[in-house]
Amino acid sequence: MPKKKTPGTSIAVAPTRRDIARRIGSQLVQVDAIYNVPSVHPSGNGPWADEADKIAWTDPATGFPCIIRRSQRWGHLCGYVGVEHGHALHGFDVKALAGIGLRVHGGIDYAEPCAARDPEPVSVCHVTRIKEGYFVPASSEILRNDLAREVAARDDAWWLGFSCDKEGDALPKADRTRTTEFLGTQTRVYRDEAYVHAECTRLAAQLKAMETGSILPPAPTVLPISDRREDEA
Repeated sequence: MPKKKTPGTSIAVAPTRRDIARRIGSQLVQVDAIYNVPSVHPSGNGPWADEADKIAWTDPATGFPCIIRRSQRWGHLCGYVGVEHGHALHGFDVKALAGIGLRVHGGIDYAEPCAARDPEPVSVCHVTRIKEGYFVPASSEILRNDLAREVAARDDAWWLGFSCDKEGDALPKADRTRTTEFLGTQTRVYRDEAYVHAECTRLAAQLKAMETGSILPPAPTVLPISDRREDEA
């Protein structure tokens, strides 16, 4: 089947699969959407060969939306969990989260609202379901529809994420032929879908515990973005 372009972008994507079960490692995960983006996917042999470039799902234990997304630059995977307005960490930037104590691979290095203007195949923004069996990508051409625009306006998720490009992580586009590379005594390891899915699940559990009061985050030293005055931003 020929590749197609996302309307209004230069990103080529394969036909998207939605609302299916996907095996990630040893688990069968019900996902909301899977994207394969040839322009983002690394070449060469490796564990990434049969992986997707974006997977969106809802964590069944917490109800939080989650995303695995591939970096366009180095081809490594990143993980994200979204929290809604009212969560203790909604609106806090990365610096404000430094002392919170969230435990995830490499630490939290992303804290942003839904990137609704980005093409959905590469965006950090979950798929919106208007009615059973019908999905609306928040950044697609269907946003011209008034109903979709109204739904998107209510989508105020704040995404917290991490990247698998830290010390010890293998970057597929920096080393296209090996899954590991040796630098002295250090071995670089590719963090695959199963690893990132597990980290997203772990992060979601911590965020849910904060929401329910099981874990209370300390007072941040940096104001949340939503609370800053314009002259302080």
